[in-house]
Amino acid sequence: MKIIQTALLLFAFSLNATASDITANSHPAERVVQETTDKVLSVLDNQQDVNQVNQLINDIILPHFNFEQMSKWALGKHWDRLDKNKQMLFVSNFRQLLVNTYATALSAFDNQSVDVLPAKTGKNKKVAMVPTLISLSNAEPLKISYMMMESGTDWKVVDMSIGGVSLIRNYRATYASEIRNAGFDTLMEKIIKKNEFAGL
Repeated sequence: MKIIQTALLLFAFSLNATASDITANSHPAERVVQETTDKVLSVLDNQQDVNQVNQLINDIILPHFNFEQMSKWALGKHWDRLDKNKQMLFVSNFRQLLVNTYATALSAFDNQSVDVLPAKTGKNKKVAMVPTLISLSNAEPLKISYMMMESGTDWKVVDMSIGGVSLIRNYRATYASEIRNAGFDTLMEKIIKKNEFAGL
């Protein structure tokens, strides 16, 4: 699970990027990162209260995630075995899990430097990978790539990778193991408890 936590923390920091090379001619997925960056920095410059950070995450960062698609991929074959109510329960709590993680990350924000690189696309023009290089103290820059999918008139994050390792694949492996060993309901209980503990 360490790779999952690291990727989520770094995503929150990557939204505070120095993406000065992004222009109107850049790929729209890149522009989503830049526009979000500007809004996040504007708020962080003035607010550090926990409740205000949570509001920042909900209002500015999370709208750029496709949580239903991420949830489907995270649960893999188990998604279709759930009824609609359990699917929505998972999406809601999965979303809250990320909110709690981002709140921790943004509260510890310390002006990390990030370069947003040109987006890469393949045959499917509705999907783009947006690489970033994160400068770390006393270490080589770390490459984090964000898989984004066109959703209506917007582009939303559906996966991310750190060092070439997919966040969603890590979730899928972890959740598949827990469902296999204890069942979906037990997995949900664990996620809900984590969210409740984080809210204390």
